Amino acid sequence: MKIDGRTFNVSGGASGLGLRTTQELMSYGGYVAVVDRDEKAGERVMSQIFSSSKLVRFFKADVTDAEHLEKAVDAVLGCVVSAAGIVWERGVIVLVSSVSALEGRIGHVAYGGSKGAVASMTLPMARDLAQWGIRVVALAPRVFDTAMTAPMPKKTKDKLIAMLEFPRRFGRADEFARMVSRVIQNVIWTARRERGDYDL
Repeated sequence: MKIDGRTFNVSGGASGLGLRTTQELMSYGGYVAVVDRDEKAGERVMSQIFSSSKLVRFFKADVTDAEHLEKAVDAVLGCVVSAAGIVWERGVIVLVSSVSALEGRIGHVAYGGSKGAVASMTLPMARDLAQWGIRVVALAPRVFDTAMTAPMPKKTKDKLIAMLEFPRRFGRADEFARMVSRVIQNVIWTARRERGDYDL
């Protein structure tokens, strides 16, 4: 699928991997609806990074609040029509799972279980949505340098890095964003869980 001229909803798009994904999609000419619960972060990126861009809009939403999320989705859909001005022939949903879903780690029962649920949704979602030409792919990235990993003690980070294959370092946000854009652009990818141990 072409990115140029299409509209994308990036949840968690005001920071970290989501922010870099927003920038990647915009670099290809995509319109982006940044949905995030952190209103201050959203306002900050809109004023500091995207102030002159007509390709991005921010919408506050907490994905744990159904009513709040519904309002944000309605607003985003309005953005799709007014900003993109296109009829969607097909779409793609990129879910973010984790290698923790595939390889359980000590102390990661809740995290691994929740990410496992995301991975498990991929195939049935793809089958349900195929009739409308919508693809579903789950990325299961390795450890990335994000706000979640930043406060980890150095000793913990060193242990994680020692378990990684090459390259032995945390992934970078730009590498994650490239994985997302490549999944979007490759129409044959659907109903798949892709490990994020490498740049696709």
